[in-house]
Amino acid sequence: MEVNSPATPPLPSVASLSRDLLTTARLIRACSAEVLAEFGLSDSQAGLLWALDPAGKPQTMRSLALKLTCDPSNVTVLSEALRRAGLIQRYPHPDDRRAKVLTLTELGLDVWGRLQRRLDEASPLGQLSADQRRSLNAILAACLTPAESQAPEG
Repeated sequence: MEVNSPATPPLPSVASLSRDLLTTARLIRACSAEVLAEFGLSDSQAGLLWALDPAGKPQTMRSLALKLTCDPSNVTVLSEALRRAGLIQRYPHPDDRRAKVLTLTELGLDVWGRLQRRLDEASPLGQLSADQRRSLNAILAACLTPAESQAPEG
């Protein structure tokens, strides 16, 4: 049993932390929805756009489907909408002509960066200091790692 000294705040319950986390998540989703509407993107389209990290290498549509935990046909539909908007390009994989690879276009890179900056401004997380963001990142990573290792594959 943990004993609190007069200067130490009481330990929050897991239920209290969960409630606060869910409330924060709802606020983030509401802010994100407003920002995505400004860019004319659906939540799913933005998810695909985010998965195409400019710092990463081009990804196959199948690997993106796994990353987004959706059917490859969903990635096909989403990628076609983003391709028509000029945000991504799709081309055959250099080693496997059956596979298609997606990358951001110049316009896609611009939108990706502007979207990230706009979400940073609008999100309640944008109010956190750099140290608070690092701490939150470490806490979330600690929470997600066991859950990800126990998640069913598929």
